[in-house]
Amino acid sequence: MEYDKGIINNRLNHPNLFWGCLLNIKTYIRAILAIGLLAIGYTTVHYGYMQGLALGLLPIGFYIVLIGLQKPKSTFYAFFVLNYFLMGIGRYSMGSDFPFGTLIDATIVYIFLVLLVQSILTKNYFQWENINNIFTYLSFAWLLYCMSELFNPLCLSAEAWSSSIRGIAFYMFAVACVAPVVIHKFKDLKTLMFIWSLLTVIAVCKALIQKFIGFDFAESYWLFVLGGQLTHIIGYGVRYFSFFTDAANFGAGMAMSMTVFSIYAIFVKGKLRVWCVIVALLAFYGMVLSGTRAALAIPFVGYVLLVLLSKKAKLILSVSIIILLSFSFLKYTHIGESNALIRRMRSALDANDPSMVVRYQNQAKFKTYMVDKPFGVGLGLAGVKAKRYTPDSYVASIPTDSWYVMLWIETGIVGLLLNLLVMFSVIGYGCYQVLFRIRSNLLKGINIALIAGTTGMMTASYVNEILGQFPNGIIIYTSMAMIVMSSKFDKELSDTESHEQP
Repeated sequence: MEYDKGIINNRLNHPNLFWGCLLNIKTYIRAILAIGLLAIGYTTVHYGYMQGLALGLLPIGFYIVLIGLQKPKSTFYAFFVLNYFLMGIGRYSMGSDFPFGTLIDATIVYIFLVLLVQSILTKNYFQWENINNIFTYLSFAWLLYCMSELFNPLCLSAEAWSSSIRGIAFYMFAVACVAPVVIHKFKDLKTLMFIWSLLTVIAVCKALIQKFIGFDFAESYWLFVLGGQLTHIIGYGVRYFSFFTDAANFGAGMAMSMTVFSIYAIFVKGKLRVWCVIVALLAFYGMVLSGTRAALAIPFVGYVLLVLLSKKAKLILSVSIIILLSFSFLKYTHIGESNALIRRMRSALDANDPSMVVRYQNQAKFKTYMVDKPFGVGLGLAGVKAKRYTPDSYVASIPTDSWYVMLWIETGIVGLLLNLLVMFSVIGYGCYQVLFRIRSNLLKGINIALIAGTTGMMTASYVNEILGQFPNGIIIYTSMAMIVMSSKFDKELSDTESHEQP
C-alpha cells in the first residue's frame, strides 16, 4: 500500500496538537529526553550523584547490549576496557557501598549469554573447541579447589570466601573459557594488543595530570581522608597511581606494558614499531612515577626470557648488554644518587632494605603458624583485609605483602602449589611453542612479549599482591589465554600463506 506524502505532511502540520504529537517521532524523542533529564535530576538530588549518573548511563548501556548481541568480539573488548577503568571509577564513589566488582561479574555473564544466544538462535559459529586447552583444564581444577575451601574447617567466614574467590579463581577460569572462543583470529589478537596500548597511554596521561596539574577531589579524598598518603606521600616524594588501586598496582601494570610493547616493537616494522616504542617509553616513565621498586623485576625477567627465546644472535647480544649495564648501574654504582626516583629504584636491589627485612620476618612468623595447615585458613582470611571478617585472628595482624604468601596462608601449601602449576604450565607451553612450533616471526614475537610480561608479573607478585588485582589480573589471564592459542594462530597464518602462494 502506498501513502500520499502530502497527506502525512498535512497531518504532521495539523493544528490539532494531539495528532501532531502522535505522528511526529521527533516529538517523542524530545519528550523522552525531557522526562529522562527530569528523572536524572530528581534521582541525583534525592539519592546521590552516583545513582543519577547510573540512571543517565542506562541508554548507553542498552546500546552496548544491542551491539554486543550483534558483535560478541566487541563485548569482550568492552570487558577488557571496563576492567582497566573499574577501580578508577570506583574511587569517585567516595564511600558508596556499590560493589563495582560486580560490574565485571555481570559483563562476564553477559558474554556467556551472548555466545549462547548467538550459537542457538542465529546458528553463529564459534570455535568452542578452543577451550580444549591446558589453561582451561588447570584453571577449572584451581576453581574447584578454591570452591572446596568453603568447607575448610578453619574457614570462619563465608562472606570472606565469596568476596575473594572471584579475583583468585573465578576470573581466571572465566577468561580461560571466553577469550579463546571470542578472540580466535590473529587479527583479533592484534586488535586486542592495540587496545591495550591505548589504555596504557591513557593511564600514563592520567599520572602526568596528577604530577603536573594535581589530584582531583576524589583522589585527594582517597589520599588525605582514607589514608592513602601514608604509602603514597613519603620521604622521597609522591608515588603516583593514575586510576589504578594504588601506586604498586600502577607501577606493575606499566612495567608489564613496557616489557610487552618494547619486545613487540622488535618484531614489527613501520608505523606500528614507532607506536610500540612510544607506548613502551611512556609506560617506563609511568613505572618510574609510581615509585614501585618491585616493578623493576618485570622488565629484568622479561628481557632475560627474550634472550632465551629469541634464538637471534644479534638480539641476544644487544639485550644481554642492556640487562647487564642496567643491573650494574643500579647495583654497583652511585650515579644519579641525588635523584630520589633513581635512589628508590636502586634500593630494590638491596637485600638489607628495611621493607624486605620486615617481609622476611613476617614470612618466618607465618611459617611457624602454617606447619599443621596444609589447606590454609580459608579464602579472604589472611592479612589486613581479614580484619573485616576475623579481626582477632593471628594472621589478620600480619601483612602478607605478597600474592604467593597470601595464597599460602589462605589455601595452604597445597593450594599454592596448584596455583603455581597453572601458571608455570601455561608459560612452559608458550615457551615450547615459541622454540619448536611457531613458524610466523610476528606471532613468535607477540608470544615472547606476552610470556615475558606474564612471567615478570609473576615474579613481581612475590613482594606485592598484584597478580589478582584490577586491572592486572584480567590482563594476565587474557595474555595466558592468547599464549595457549598460539598453535591455532600459527595454523591460521600458515594456511593463509599457502593460499596466497601461486
